[in-house]
Amino acid sequence: MLGYGIYFARSINNTLLKARFGGAIICAQVRMENVLEVTKNELHNVSNSKQWWNTYDTVYYNHESPNKDEFCINDPEQVLC
Repeated sequence: MLGYGIYFARSINNTLLKARFGGAIICAQVRMENVLEVTKNELHNVSNSKQWWNTYDTVYYNHESPNKDEFCINDPEQVLC
């Protein structure tokens, strides 16, 4: 939804139903410096793309429902622990 990258949410409960085919859940600290915030009406600007990588290291989807917010980073080095 936010393009290519590594996805994160604010909590485990908010993450469980997001993955298409299941997978692992990790708890991590993530460095986010240049963040592009998008809303539902702006998703088409980043969906299925990595074009935002040229300017931003993170896309933050500010969902209408706060428990559905998500983040996508472009570099594994942003995962601190």
